[in-house]
Amino acid sequence: MIKQHEMEQEVLKLQSQLEKQRKENIRLKKELSRQEKTAIAHEPSAAKLSRSRLWSSISHEILTPMDAILGMTDLVMDTELTDEQRNYLEMINSSADRLFGVISDIIDYSELLEGKLRRDMVNFDIFEELEYDLYIAELSAKHKDLKFNASFSKDLPNYINSDPSRLRQVLNNIISNGLKFTHEGDIAVTVEKGGHDENGRLLLRFTVKDTGIGISQQAQQTIFQRPAPLTITGGEEKFSEGGLGLVVSALLVELFGGKIGVTSNEKGGSTFWFTWPVINPLEMYMGELPPDMFSDKRDRSLVLRGANILLAEDEYINASITKAFLEQVGLNVTTVENGKDAVDTAAKGGYHAVLMDVQMPVMDGLEATREIRKREREAGKSIPIIALTAHAMHGDKELCLQAGMDDYLAKPLDKDQLIEILARYMTRKALVVGSNPVSQHDIMQPLAERGWAVTLAETGRLAMYEASLSHYDMIVIDASLPVKDGIEAVRTIRKLEEFSGYRATIVGVGFLSEDEFRDYGTSGFDEFYDKKVMADALIRRVELFS
Repeated sequence: MIKQHEMEQEVLKLQSQLEKQRKENIRLKKELSRQEKTAIAHEPSAAKLSRSRLWSSISHEILTPMDAILGMTDLVMDTELTDEQRNYLEMINSSADRLFGVISDIIDYSELLEGKLRRDMVNFDIFEELEYDLYIAELSAKHKDLKFNASFSKDLPNYINSDPSRLRQVLNNIISNGLKFTHEGDIAVTVEKGGHDENGRLLLRFTVKDTGIGISQQAQQTIFQRPAPLTITGGEEKFSEGGLGLVVSALLVELFGGKIGVTSNEKGGSTFWFTWPVINPLEMYMGELPPDMFSDKRDRSLVLRGANILLAEDEYINASITKAFLEQVGLNVTTVENGKDAVDTAAKGGYHAVLMDVQMPVMDGLEATREIRKREREAGKSIPIIALTAHAMHGDKELCLQAGMDDYLAKPLDKDQLIEILARYMTRKALVVGSNPVSQHDIMQPLAERGWAVTLAETGRLAMYEASLSHYDMIVIDASLPVKDGIEAVRTIRKLEEFSGYRATIVGVGFLSEDEFRDYGTSGFDEFYDKKVMADALIRRVELFS
């Protein structure tokens, strides 16, 4: 009974926090709706900078407690609950997710009007990327006793190059709008080719057809222009809470070079559509896809189990939630409350990664990272540092990277994303350089068998290029590469490391004359292995990284 009472009190506390956030969000949304795009375009640059800082502060104040609400709800959901308690928590979680979506729309709307929204273009599997969102939409439809169907044209490429999160955002906004105004019947989503644009990019055409309340001709003319009341047939004017989402969707589609539209019968039923330009990676890579596109997905937690993580977070609730997430997959977590303690604790060594909040007392996360990197350069070593921040404005990620952080996670933290990004940076990476297929196999096999991510470069020039894009723990140069090319590549890589603060272990493999060996010894190599003992020597070297 005591445990049940405590659980009920936790539910009430979460509901209270969520209601406060909802009221604050309504106030911000009303304030934002009064802004006009033309006025923003003519603002002095100082005013724009001031407003950008204001939104950065607002996003931090809103998203920090949101992170606590969502994270704590997830943790409570994993405990033993009655059916009634679980139902309450599911409603809180659903409402919190919707609130977070609206907050994100507000921030995106501000950035879009200022022309500062960042695009992250990557290769991805379109079917896999949309599968989960369409599944959630189907569950929402079933909850309203609606039929839901999603179909993909058979001639679509599996992999495309675009911004997957923005594509999902647009599609989800339009589907959510359909679900909201459809009370009986069905919703159908189709994805098909829509030709090519003037730049030769493939156009994907997305269509969302519903049997919901019709939209008047007048409302159709303005529905994508600005957040405003939506006139619905039936003699009553209703405000569309999804109005801002549709406006953001239209701005995103325009930003990416597509088009968006709607047709509707006032008696009922609407069809929303948009086109989205993408690049086919098959054409980008001239018929050869990157090797990681078809790699098997491993259990990320296996890579992390037993590793030591330093977590710098001044908000006690957020620190507790993040620590619980990490401990659930077998990580050992040490927490500190400010940047200075993070610097001092990291200096003691023994940590495999640092999760660094940006806004902290005494010393902020950016300054702490700069200090850690400074000390690492002196010691000739480095560990991954991931930024954790409620900031969501354009340029924030760049500031983190400039300070020396490896990557960036925005709050509220998603558990799966957190685990994935840690696994990515804690997986050891090797660059194998050489043109002989047999040697390539002999070098790559012991590395891959021990969980290393291996990249292959067949020339010295490619090796320099790969090293400029990513940081490698080990670089193995095979003697099949011309000696001069190998020496030039290593010297260039060492120069790059002077700026980055990272230092890879560089190993030479092969038979060389005494003079050639002397040249290698003065060009930045750490070790040289004869091919006869190469496999055992590599394994011993790999074990030193454990």
